[in-house]
Amino acid sequence: MESPTPPTPRSMSDDELNAEVARLQSQPDGLMAAMALIEAQNVLRQQDSFAYSQWQLQVQMQAASAPAETADPETQIPAPIVSNPGVPEPKVVEPVVSQTEPLVPLTQEPVILAPFADQAPSTPTPELTPRVEDEAVVTPAPAVVTEQSVDDIVAALNRNYENSVTDQAEPKEPANTVEKVAAIELASAETTVVEPEPVAIVATNTGEISTHNGQIAVEDVTETLQVSRTRTSAALSWSWLSLASTPLVFVLAAFLKESGASLSQSLVVIAGLILTTAVLAGVGAVAAKRGTSSIGVVSRAAFGVWGNVFPAGAMFLAKILWSIALLVFGARILSPLISSQPWFAVISSQFVFPAEFTALLITAVPLAIIASLVAGFGGLAMLRAQQVTASFSVVGLVAIAYFVFSSNSILDLQQGNLLSAPALVDLALLSFALFGFTVFSQSGDFARKLPVETPGAKVFFLSFVSTLFIPLAVSVMGVLWVFMAEETFGPLLTSQFIPTVAAVAPILVFVAFVVAVGLSVLQLLANSVYSLAGSLASVGAKLPGAVSVLLLAIVVLAGALVSSMLLATSTLLAVLIELLVLASVVAASYTGIVLADALIRSRDYHEVSLTRDYGFYGRFNVTNSIGFVLATTLGFGYLNGAGMLTSWAGYLGDLTPAIFDVAGSNIGIAMAFGLAILFPVLFGIPRIKSQEVKLMELDERREELKQYLDTAN
Repeated sequence: MESPTPPTPRSMSDDELNAEVARLQSQPDGLMAAMALIEAQNVLRQQDSFAYSQWQLQVQMQAASAPAETADPETQIPAPIVSNPGVPEPKVVEPVVSQTEPLVPLTQEPVILAPFADQAPSTPTPELTPRVEDEAVVTPAPAVVTEQSVDDIVAALNRNYENSVTDQAEPKEPANTVEKVAAIELASAETTVVEPEPVAIVATNTGEISTHNGQIAVEDVTETLQVSRTRTSAALSWSWLSLASTPLVFVLAAFLKESGASLSQSLVVIAGLILTTAVLAGVGAVAAKRGTSSIGVVSRAAFGVWGNVFPAGAMFLAKILWSIALLVFGARILSPLISSQPWFAVISSQFVFPAEFTALLITAVPLAIIASLVAGFGGLAMLRAQQVTASFSVVGLVAIAYFVFSSNSILDLQQGNLLSAPALVDLALLSFALFGFTVFSQSGDFARKLPVETPGAKVFFLSFVSTLFIPLAVSVMGVLWVFMAEETFGPLLTSQFIPTVAAVAPILVFVAFVVAVGLSVLQLLANSVYSLAGSLASVGAKLPGAVSVLLLAIVVLAGALVSSMLLATSTLLAVLIELLVLASVVAASYTGIVLADALIRSRDYHEVSLTRDYGFYGRFNVTNSIGFVLATTLGFGYLNGAGMLTSWAGYLGDLTPAIFDVAGSNIGIAMAFGLAILFPVLFGIPRIKSQEVKLMELDERREELKQYLDTAN
């Protein structure tokens, strides 16, 4: 009886499947076609497996029902050699039978083979050891198979077929593009689903697939998803408290009073500033949590991956200016502690620099070094530094609050003179430019590390509360203090902060306050350098985090020292304010577009598309890019600058000069912010809704594939 012919596989081989999936990459809807092909091939391979098992059973049954061994060995029918489909049949060497020795029949165990070509047998095939004589192989005669053996063979085949999927070898990491294409982005899955073929569909968090115009790209987790998650969302509160509990808010209160604002006006301005800043912090934190990236990367959804380079680069330069101003300001606040020491005169005499610059140098260099080390380590080091800073700052604030309200009386409050409306608007815009945009630009640096399942409402609540109540209480206390103790220090507070407090506060209160101020300046600088490193990555620079932090710390330190050495103190402060006003126009345009775009969206960002120009957000968003340029142009046009660096601005205000008499000289900041918000609202809603529909379809497709894989397994 002839043996049945092995079934011909209907599924593609690995090479054919790899070539076909690679070909689909250049066609429209390539991802869907590749997924459909993988599903179809999976079904065909299961059918091939079943057909092969049936053929194997027929072969074994035929061998079992063959006639018993006859006396004449030359007339025996050899048992068919069972092999896997696609494997070449072994060559049969005609036996040279000895005429003096009879053949020795050997016992042959059933051969149970795996149903796949490149899979090892589930039960090892025993080696047949033929008798060798004169270097010839003697083909053994088949053993007589009983009825019990037939039942054992059938049972073994059934077990082998049922366990064929679970008896696979350990899954390997996808080695080529085609295998990675099968690594579909099932971001919520934590287990690995392995199909019985090398082209495995892996449901893990190690990669994602993004499509745009038919192109397929599998992303590496090291570029988009490598984020050290914080264990609880409460860690976000520590990040904000380290910023919100800074005693430097007292300087803002003194600045408002020195600018001529009355008590009521100062309270209104500072309360409105803190409230608006808290809202910006909450919105920015939610946007960063949705994309697990900093604001500089999330803004690619608004401007496009390539279109984001210019606005993000301009914002990066603005943040460098803010960091330099912070270092100069913080070093000048703390430097009197150095210059008042007895040993400072000896050290200062060794330098050719003026004593004031030497004190600033000795203060700024350690600040920059320590801040860069904290920011360079990042992660847990940043969190611990924030916790320490927040704790000491709160203690220092409590100490100074006890001193303020125990040493002064509410009856001594001075109301002051009312500031004109344009001057008050001007003062409010300048204060907001210095604080609000800075907080928004840093709002995503820590929220992006929250667990992905954290609700957006909780993120907003934590950010809003953490940046509202403590700064509001401290700022109100500061305003009351400067208006109650007007004759004690008043206009000296902003220029001689530490010496002024030392003159009026007890030693214990002064020590607690100085420690809180020093840690606050240090933490603010560390957060700024850390945020700069994230912004550097957002413009396409690919440097290790520690390297980028070190380079940026050097840039900030060099900018602070060079400017302080070349310019006198009064000139330097005036130049810094002018630069910050110009930078605020850029920040207002950038923040307005990103803020409006984030508020319109209701879904998480597609992280892969934030890093690839063929993703859902595209290369350029022409509308928002034009809006950014127009808003910035409008803002510069309505800055009534009279200084050395801002004298060129105000070119649009010359057409309507009366506007500065009504709205103040910094109205261009508000106009840039307002115009920037309008562009996403007027022109971006259809585009955003279309993107979210595509994301929803991708999520549905992902769930369908996941259910299919679960069913197949």
